[in-house]
Amino acid sequence: IEKSPMVEDIPHSVVISYVYELPVGRGKGLALRNPLVNSVLGGWQIAGISTFKSGFPLSVWAVSNNTNAFGGIQRPNIAGDPRPAAAAVERWFNTTAFAQPPAFTFGNAPRTMPYLRSHGVNNFDFSLQKYWGLWQEERRLQFRGEFFNLFNRTGLYAPDTGFGNPGFGRGSQAYPARSIQFGLKLYW
Repeated sequence: IEKSPMVEDIPHSVVISYVYELPVGRGKGLALRNPLVNSVLGGWQIAGISTFKSGFPLSVWAVSNNTNAFGGIQRPNIAGDPRPAAAAVERWFNTTAFAQPPAFTFGNAPRTMPYLRSHGVNNFDFSLQKYWGLWQEERRLQFRGEFFNLFNRTGLYAPDTGFGNPGFGRGSQAYPARSIQFGLKLYW
């Protein structure tokens, strides 16, 4: 019997979604009497999604499959402690802790390693919007500014886990950087 976490295992996951209408403007906590000032400062709304997740467990596989089997993959042997002294993009785990198994044998590495995980997610998406009423009640104009990855935090994809690949144990890609977009929408 083989035991290991699922490939999709995320032990910690928190996603917070929020919408808040700022209490500034006509009919709000901080009323503005001047119509021009109210049209600029009143009626703003903020919203966002904050995501915090642990990383997925990594699954190491051998590039050279010498099992002579018709399917599946070969895993390497664990010949040391794969945990790094300090994880870095260039060396996510101890790559010297793996060895090619002898011909016609399967390696002893587990399907996934709970102590080796990909980079987790720590992301803030944010939006700021305002509505202006137009000549009829159901007609309005919306201005919206949206900020994806608001704090421009680097999020990394999982490192190369193909034992025998030149980039084995190295991270080579990151999630997209901050993205900002603005929009106007007319409701009629």
